[in-house]
Amino acid sequence: LGKKPVYRGGLTMGAVGDVLNFVWGTSSLLFVLFSCMAFFGTAFVNSLNWALVPDTVDYGEWKTGIRAEGSVYTGYTFSRKISAALAGFLPGIMLTQIGYIPHAVQSAGTLLGLRQLIFLWPCGLAIVAAVTMGLFYKLNEARFAFIIEEIGKRKKQTANTPEITTNNKASAVTL
Repeated sequence: LGKKPVYRGGLTMGAVGDVLNFVWGTSSLLFVLFSCMAFFGTAFVNSLNWALVPDTVDYGEWKTGIRAEGSVYTGYTFSRKISAALAGFLPGIMLTQIGYIPHAVQSAGTLLGLRQLIFLWPCGLAIVAAVTMGLFYKLNEARFAFIIEEIGKRKKQTANTPEITTNNKASAVTL
């Protein structure tokens, strides 16, 4: 299938599971069933995140001629840290907005707000991620194979380039 369709499928499965849970997840059995569906889809996404990073490194090398693994992984790790910080901060703001009061019986409006936070917000963000992936992530299996082949040709060409010595420093001759 390829990474991109599986990633988007996982996002879609998670979103569908969340919507089903919001609408029909009133019994324990349905809640568990729909939650399993959502988490199963999310598992694909979480696994493929790490598989897409090396593809990004290869794409960057093909595009620029510079293999920048450190920069790519640093950027990815930094974005995960920012996400973790926001994941700790934003729910507090959102709970305040819906009127949540700790250790109290919650109003019907607050309970609805909690269900929206638990199911609809992740669903909406999954849909945004799936659309973004579809519109902007142009690597598919055929294109990635072409990129790897091109990088291999460039490396082979560089390996066959003779070296000359100037001022006792070796430098590659560029063609």
